[in-house]
Amino acid sequence: MLKSSLLNEIPSIIYRNIFVEFEVEICTDSRNFKEGQTFVALVGDNFDGFNYVENVLKQNPVCVVFEDKEDRKEKLMSYETIYPNITFITVTDTLAFIQDLARFHIKDWKDKNPKRKVIGITGSNGKTTHKEMISFLLNKILPGKVLATKGNLNNHIGVPLTIFNLTEAHDVAIIEMGMNHPGEITELCSIAKPEHGMITNIGAAHIEFMKSMENIFLEKSSLYKAVLINSKGEGSFVVNADDTFLAKLEVSNGLTTYGENNGQIKVTINSPEIKFTFNNKEMLITNKNISEHHNLKNLAGTSIFAMKLFPQMADEIAKAASEYE
Repeated sequence: MLKSSLLNEIPSIIYRNIFVEFEVEICTDSRNFKEGQTFVALVGDNFDGFNYVENVLKQNPVCVVFEDKEDRKEKLMSYETIYPNITFITVTDTLAFIQDLARFHIKDWKDKNPKRKVIGITGSNGKTTHKEMISFLLNKILPGKVLATKGNLNNHIGVPLTIFNLTEAHDVAIIEMGMNHPGEITELCSIAKPEHGMITNIGAAHIEFMKSMENIFLEKSSLYKAVLINSKGEGSFVVNADDTFLAKLEVSNGLTTYGENNGQIKVTINSPEIKFTFNNKEMLITNKNISEHHNLKNLAGTSIFAMKLFPQMADEIAKAASEYE
């Protein structure tokens, strides 16, 4: 939920009628619109959400946001007359609007409690698996206080929509970030401002756009660079050092590497057992729900990450990892 006071600060807004007291629940898909929400009419290569505004108006929205165009001024005046209780906002770019709004919302959320954590997750494969594992582990020690990306809403639209779901009840946000073109991770980091994170691995996914594995590594490592800046080098960041690219990341106070062959924390996996030493204590995870070796290794990495975030809860996190399905 967003407070309407945030709307007054968004630079992309060019229409004036926005000083209204209400909470904002954003919807960008007219097919899923519910009464009382705010509809943002996004524009794509083959669609314009403005074409569905009239259908939405029949469902009693609180607010409707669409792009300002000369041929819409008469319609806007007509809408304001017919629907006096609905707030209409015209903007230069509806995508920029939801991204700006997400920036303000997550900043406001963090400012209210500096101990709140924003976690970024990216990588060529396994992003969703890592996100689900971290969400499970942290929900075990912070029940009801963790928000994570739903499904794979991990792009320039999905990340803002995830952020809009942050409420006062949450203390942790886990934001999955995907990409297929250069610069996308940097853009998503500029919205979410992660201070902690993981890169799962560096693989050949989207190499047709990125041209080389080195370019993929540089793009994915944008998350690490953002975390270094946002946390002043102190944010928890965990990577698998058995990945030859990830082993090249610049050392920082917050960086922890793990692996079966390389890394600061050596992991031993003999299914169903995972063993490693954390803060001079041997940790044992026994998980009979996972048979694949690579997923046991993913569980080891995400457990180490959760322990780095909450070291005082390491035993509870190991117990939770043993229960993960």
